[in-house]
Amino acid sequence: MNVKIRVIALAAMGAGISSSAAGQASSSLGVELGVRNHHVVAGMPFAAGSVTRAAATGTSGRLTLGGLVVYDHDLGDFGEADVFAQADVELTPGLAAFVGGSVNNFNLVGGWQTTFEAFAGLAVAAPMNPVVMVVHDFDIGDGTHALLAVGHDVSMGPVTLSTSASLGYNRSYYSDTSGFAYADAGVAAALPFSMVTLTPSVTIQRAIADTFQHLEIVGLTASVTF
Repeated sequence: MNVKIRVIALAAMGAGISSSAAGQASSSLGVELGVRNHHVVAGMPFAAGSVTRAAATGTSGRLTLGGLVVYDHDLGDFGEADVFAQADVELTPGLAAFVGGSVNNFNLVGGWQTTFEAFAGLAVAAPMNPVVMVVHDFDIGDGTHALLAVGHDVSMGPVTLSTSASLGYNRSYYSDTSGFAYADAGVAAALPFSMVTLTPSVTIQRAIADTFQHLEIVGLTASVTF
């Protein structure tokens, strides 16, 4: 999953289910800095090559605010800057809904351009923690993307191994494609070092639609949670 969708999905599972199940609000602030050989959004590369990405996410109770900036190494400049807000609600024990919106800014030919998105979804506290979400872009992307994602974490002493997989459906979202577009599977290992956690990751994406690409995405992220 791309970083923003993964943050949204994890926030939905965490804030929407865990905190309500515990019967109390939770607050946290997380920041991360990472490098990847591809910057992929909804199965599509949004940079020509490798990128450095910085993200911050703050959660208080059922509200999550986040931001992302992407430095495009080939461009030699920042290529993307986004902010999003999300609210969660528990529908039944173990089932949460989330809804939100984002303002996305892209450094395109001719300068920065802004687009707006709205998203909504469901997260289930069940084996493989399934998440279903739909994103609609009202301007530059001018389309809809739907995602089914699953994931599972395994603790091995201080190390947490995370596996994930997702299936993407596109309806004219940043492309002319309508239909199932791609599937991916990934693994990441969270290695704690004092306050900082280093997480190497590998994701294999396979195209379903002809207009999408087979991609191997490799990254390393350093993160801190307060």
